[in-house]
Amino acid sequence: MPHQLDLVISPDFDGRTVKQFLREELHFSMHQISRIKYRPEGFRINGETVWVNAAVHTGDVLSFALDDAPDGQAGVSEQTADKTGRSAASAAGHMIPVLYEEDFLLVADKPAGMVSHPSAGHHGDSALDVLSAAYGRLYLIGRLDKDTSGVLLFARQQETASLLAKQKESGLLQKIYLAEVSGVPDPPAGTVASPIRIAREMPLKMESVSCADPDAGPFAGLTASTHFETISVSPDGDRSLLRVTIEHGRTHQIRVHLASAGHPLIGDALYGPASCGAVPGALSPADTSSHLHALSLCLRHPYSGKTLQISAPVPGWAAAYAADLTSGPLPPPISG
Repeated sequence: MPHQLDLVISPDFDGRTVKQFLREELHFSMHQISRIKYRPEGFRINGETVWVNAAVHTGDVLSFALDDAPDGQAGVSEQTADKTGRSAASAAGHMIPVLYEEDFLLVADKPAGMVSHPSAGHHGDSALDVLSAAYGRLYLIGRLDKDTSGVLLFARQQETASLLAKQKESGLLQKIYLAEVSGVPDPPAGTVASPIRIAREMPLKMESVSCADPDAGPFAGLTASTHFETISVSPDGDRSLLRVTIEHGRTHQIRVHLASAGHPLIGDALYGPASCGAVPGALSPADTSSHLHALSLCLRHPYSGKTLQISAPVPGWAAAYAADLTSGPLPPPISG
């Protein structure tokens, strides 16, 4: 289904061409421009069909349509609503609440225990599979580990995916995480800034190193920074709830960095207390997955420029800290 876009030309592009606007402002590739150009309606300026070398001027309205990817298979999935009234997608017995949906974007609340995208042993039951079956093909923008719950962003067109990927790379797209960790950080806030690499003796595990070695190939280490702030401490002082933001987004980054600081995630089987010598809080049957939750997402709409802030409900393991989460650890405003 095509979705109409009407974009007002700013003074920065006065006298430039349609193609220059699309390439420089929207970062469209020539392939993406060609796909739109050869649609029946193509590109239009103030309602008149034009070629991509036509000039645009301040205040002109450039119009064109973007197509969704092909629809999912009928009968495979359904869209429904959960008891809070939010939309949800379900397939093969899996349900994912949808937090935000529009013509170009979709944001879901991935449950812990579900993989983000198809992988070995997970075909048809990933978040991408379930949502694509309900909404048509989607493009995943950033993944969450299987045991991490919370906000997961999808684009509905390839062009939109390209723009969101650029926001992610530049740091304009921001997430805030909640993490319950062993012990109490001292000082209560700080930054872990150390490279992360594949562990030499366990390829499925990552590790933090003091410095990167550019000559070490896959074991070189990639720059990564994790910022944390203590929100609350459990009554017995064994656990803390942290607000976490990251730069770079490396594999297992939050888990690796907090463990290296001596405060591993509660319930993390790979990097948990036993793996780094930390003293754990008292474990319960609920501690079967990492206590890490992508609480909120802040981004600029790729076409309107409007700031979007979307939050997921707080998970059950954070209920003990409810009083300290009343005001909510919201994302900082986007600047620039």
